[in-house]
Amino acid sequence: MINRESWEGCIESLDGFKCLFDYFSESEYESGWIFRGQFIHWDLNTTLERACKDSGLTDANDGQKIEENLIREFERVYDGNDRDRVERDKLYALSIMRHYGAPTRLLDFTYSKYVGLYFALEYALDNKQQNKDRNCAIWCINTKWLSDATHKISPKITKLIRKRGEDETRDNDSFKRLYLNNKFDFVGWENPLRLHQRLHIQQGVFLCPGNVKKSFMENLKNLKGWNEKEAIKKVICRMSLEDLHRAINECKRMNISRESLFPGLDGFAQSMKYHLDFYKYTYEERIASI
Repeated sequence: MINRESWEGCIESLDGFKCLFDYFSESEYESGWIFRGQFIHWDLNTTLERACKDSGLTDANDGQKIEENLIREFERVYDGNDRDRVERDKLYALSIMRHYGAPTRLLDFTYSKYVGLYFALEYALDNKQQNKDRNCAIWCINTKWLSDATHKISPKITKLIRKRGEDETRDNDSFKRLYLNNKFDFVGWENPLRLHQRLHIQQGVFLCPGNVKKSFMENLKNLKGWNEKEAIKKVICRMSLEDLHRAINECKRMNISRESLFPGLDGFAQSMKYHLDFYKYTYEERIASI
């Protein structure tokens, strides 16, 4: 069905939004999984990784050097009410940076399969490569597998992850020792202790590579069982443009849209782009009633 695939693990191929929606209604995805919707031909790459590649910065140490200075510059400029927290908590700083669109090592996922589906639909509508059919992908990762596989890498990682599991030690020191030393090739699932509004509303969670000198996929593939369907699945779907518009409008009726996921005028304004078919229909209804 789809020819441009570089993923070597489990791929599920579906046709149409109804099949996609029904697939994720299965009980298997009720708990323990996290989701990310994106372009069909993308692997899992962080925004920092993509930005470095686009800029021709491909040396193994570039990512680490750039990340350190990005965080430093953001801390110097940021003037929000939570500035003290940004300065003393690197993960919180990175989460705010992602909030505003800065490139970071954090890869956005969500605990909500419906939010993941919605973002996949956005990517499908943004796909200008095709006129008739629109394709998207939803990545599904089993967090139990992720935790178990990570613990098998090193007792040091296990000790640090357990520290991150306690509120009292989910601090800057434990985050820096686990991730910012860039000593371990793995992927952890993370959230700062304090969540900002959009992260909370989107039921968001970050996947964080342990070694920013390597690609996200290299970190992920260092975990045993990464290519088994019980661990990671990439679900791909092809929809007609008409079906895609119906799907996005159905999500809007469920109150899942960029307007609800990104509260504020910017989110509302951005949401209009994805509902042009809806506005056309309501206009025609309004004119017909005059």
